[in-house]
Amino acid sequence: MIFPVPVQIELKDDFYKLKASYPTDDLYKFYLAAKDAKEDFCYETDSSLGEEEHKIIVDANGIKIISSAEVGKFRALTSVFQMVAKSSDIKHCEIADKPQFKKRGYMLDISRSKMPTVKTIFGYIDYLAGLKYNEFQLYMESFVYKYDRYAKYTADFDCLDAEDIKAIEKYCEDRFIELVPNQNGFGHMGAWLAKDEFKHLALSDGTNKSGTLNPHDPKSLEFVDGFYESLLPNFKSGFVNVGLDEAMELGKYQSEEACKKYGRENVFLDYFIKLSDLIREKYGKRSMFWNDMIVENPDCFHRIPKDAIALEWDYEYIQSQKMADRCRDMHERGIEYYVCPSVNTHLSFTGRFDVTSFNVRTCGEVGRKHGALGYLLTDWSNTACPHFQYTAILPGALAAQYAWNVGVEQDGETFKTEYIYGAEDYCDEFVFGGAKLSRLLYRLANYYLLEPERVHVGTMCGETFFMPMKCEPTKFVNLDKCGDSFYFNNVDRYVREVMSQIEKVDCEPVLKREILLNAEMVLFANMLNDIRVRNEISQSEYDEWASLAEKIEKEFTVLWDMKNYSKGKENYISALKKRVEELKDYIK
Repeated sequence: MIFPVPVQIELKDDFYKLKASYPTDDLYKFYLAAKDAKEDFCYETDSSLGEEEHKIIVDANGIKIISSAEVGKFRALTSVFQMVAKSSDIKHCEIADKPQFKKRGYMLDISRSKMPTVKTIFGYIDYLAGLKYNEFQLYMESFVYKYDRYAKYTADFDCLDAEDIKAIEKYCEDRFIELVPNQNGFGHMGAWLAKDEFKHLALSDGTNKSGTLNPHDPKSLEFVDGFYESLLPNFKSGFVNVGLDEAMELGKYQSEEACKKYGRENVFLDYFIKLSDLIREKYGKRSMFWNDMIVENPDCFHRIPKDAIALEWDYEYIQSQKMADRCRDMHERGIEYYVCPSVNTHLSFTGRFDVTSFNVRTCGEVGRKHGALGYLLTDWSNTACPHFQYTAILPGALAAQYAWNVGVEQDGETFKTEYIYGAEDYCDEFVFGGAKLSRLLYRLANYYLLEPERVHVGTMCGETFFMPMKCEPTKFVNLDKCGDSFYFNNVDRYVREVMSQIEKVDCEPVLKREILLNAEMVLFANMLNDIRVRNEISQSEYDEWASLAEKIEKEFTVLWDMKNYSKGKENYISALKKRVEELKDYIK
């Protein structure tokens, strides 16, 4: 089994038996042992091959690897590692393989509650290396790094610092992954703009909470440069993701007149051009940016800085033609860009795998067709819904396939289930230690299909958990239409049944506990929606759910502290306690 599935592979009947033994528990150790081995391996250089392109020939003479660069050898040995993991007998074969996207990245949001420790981040990198990713980004927008210019805001708690970044980069570099800095510099600045010292920099009338900097104030650029000055010198990468997405207040307050006169997109680009110039001239790096603020206005694309890389994102059942139009527009105008799907765990507790599988496939197919430079899988949190989910293992594996080898063009009759099954098999073998867990995660991630309504980029449980029990219908959720407990009873039965099956699986114990904890979170949030509809709860029911909440809080705290810095866990715990207290008002 090789995953991602190679572009070209021909299997034969005979087997070659390894003469020496090699580490099979760690890809990097295997690479170190095999890259200069001569007993079983033969290495040849072919300068006509691309950097990551390689050929593997297994026959009676052993394993021949042909590549033009060391990274190509590493990618080939990554495939061989999978081949030898279970047996020293390797099937004769001929493989010709290369990636269909030059850049294949994973972006992890570490800014909204969950800040993983360096050791935890190393685990992510090992996982990504095994799936042939070559780029990793840690998304920053709040108090998650020891910025020299703003040191007092992280003085009282632990988070990443410059030495951590250097260690993470070295770990990436050893595994042929580029660590790209990712620091938002326009929107999503609410945590900073809430501070008294910085409120004057916000697009605001002084009474509203704002997450967007005032692009007309020169001090806004000076302010964000404080982040880049503290962060960028620690990265070797020639790129930096400056964000710039969802600048919600642009067009209002201090920017209203200019946006009416010149167009919102042009005011945005005025600011971006200044920021891009700063990044290029002061730090010698190229800017990446989320393109949502301008993508519907292709007439302004000529103003995008020539060295900038646009990030085309969509996380739902993508309207394929709409994304195709946007990608075609960028490609025809000579704009380099990535396609950016999502693991879809934010606002959902356990993900929404059917949406994810469609999302990652569409991005791969559209991006390949319209010349995308890269493919960046995003793993977001949400300000209203802290990042409390277990690692998005199965979505990350499936996206790796589409980033490496999209496969045949979609014909409207297949969902490429062989790729889903391949991702499951890979995770079961190389992440879960042989345990058959992936299909159960697939089931757990689709619990939301039993909820009464679909919710944009989330589930009803995820959307409503952080809302007060007595709340008005939102544009996404209207519990008044649910009628009775029918849907919620079905969700409860379904999740409990999947949990009972997971409990029987023999896998890594901490991961198993994380998965079961997230399932219990679903049960609790689902119950809250049921009570909102029924408008009552008995004393015995209350006691039962209050007991579960206490169990969730204790387990959540223990598991959080195993892998993350301490700060942030209070955001979920405080919401949990509020919901339990509010339930008392429903006791009949």
